[in-house]
Amino acid sequence: MTLLVTWVMAETMEMGVPFDRILAAHTGVLLVGLFFGAVTLAVGAATGRKGPAMAVTGVWAVLGYVVVTVGRSVDAIAWLKWLSPFHYYASGQPLQQGLPVGEYLVLTGAAAVLGLTAVLAFDRRDVGV
Repeated sequence: MTLLVTWVMAETMEMGVPFDRILAAHTGVLLVGLFFGAVTLAVGAATGRKGPAMAVTGVWAVLGYVVVTVGRSVDAIAWLKWLSPFHYYASGQPLQQGLPVGEYLVLTGAAAVLGLTAVLAFDRRDVGV
C-alpha cells in the first residue's frame, strides 16, 4: 500500500522518480525490517525472554544508524558501518541508481542466517509443554 501511495504522490508532485527506483527503495526498507525482525527472533529464541531481544534490537538499530550517519564525518568509527544494516540499505542509493543487488543480498543473507539461528535456538529450548 505504501508503495502505491508513494508512487502516486511522486507522480502527482512530478518528482521524476521512476517506479522501479521507488520499488528498489521499498525493497530495501523491507529487508532492513526483516533483518531487525530476525535479530529480535534470534535473541528471543536464544534467551527465552522478550526484554533482551527488544533491547539488543533497539540498541543495534540506534547505534547502527548513528554509526552510518556520524561515520561519514568521523573516521574513527567509519569502519563500524559494515555492522549496520542501514549501510547496506543506503550505500546502494536505490532512489538514484536503482536496485543495489549486492547490498540487498547481504541483508537477505543476514536475515536468513539469523532466522535459521532463531529456529535452531528455539528447537533446543525446553518450553515445558
